[in-house]
Amino acid sequence: MQQRQPAYKLWISDLVNGTYVKQEGEWDPNYVQVLDKRVSRVNLIGTVVSKFDNEDGSYSTITIDDSTSTIRLKAFRDDTVRLKNIKPSHMVLVIGKVREYNAELFIAPEVVKILDNPNWELARKLELIKICGKPGKIVSTHIASHETYTSKVTPKQLETSTELVVENVNVEEENTRQKIYSVISNTNGMISIKEVTEKTSLPAHEAEEVINELLAEGEIFEPKPGFLKSI
Repeated sequence: MQQRQPAYKLWISDLVNGTYVKQEGEWDPNYVQVLDKRVSRVNLIGTVVSKFDNEDGSYSTITIDDSTSTIRLKAFRDDTVRLKNIKPSHMVLVIGKVREYNAELFIAPEVVKILDNPNWELARKLELIKICGKPGKIVSTHIASHETYTSKVTPKQLETSTELVVENVNVEEENTRQKIYSVISNTNGMISIKEVTEKTSLPAHEAEEVINELLAEGEIFEPKPGFLKSI
């Protein structure tokens, strides 16, 4: 059975500046080499800056920006439903596979979720600073064919915004997520949703909401109804 690849959290600039590697093995996924990581799936948060749908609805794209660079998501045929309700200016969480065509790196989306709370973006920036460090040189990405978008954020503005994030972000939601994820990931085998709620001492409705978000993001999965396991 083929092992599911982890969905890495990255700055988009680090992803698009990486080296795309095509593998010859039937079960070996292509990947982007980002420092010491072989990235074939990603978990990104960004703002939608453009969208395109063809006339017959068989092809749809959106371009997202995380203030360091931009990247396109491409969906074909039945998968276009994942982008159906997404519009420019939406902040979205994206989980998907990294692909390349005609020298353009893009994402084949598996999950695209609209994030209504801006604190998710702030919390992700803090998380990425801890995981990856501050982003490097900001990249202006040229999108082929009908879409072109250039990030207008300067390195100084990004540094300032990062400092504001550290001062102003409300980390209560992130702490709740971390508490639930820690209980699940530190369990050998599966754990019931009821037990997760009891161990975290959270209201059932609050725990269920966070669990559903973690499931949608691909951080955890449900091997059987009512039981959870980390990826």
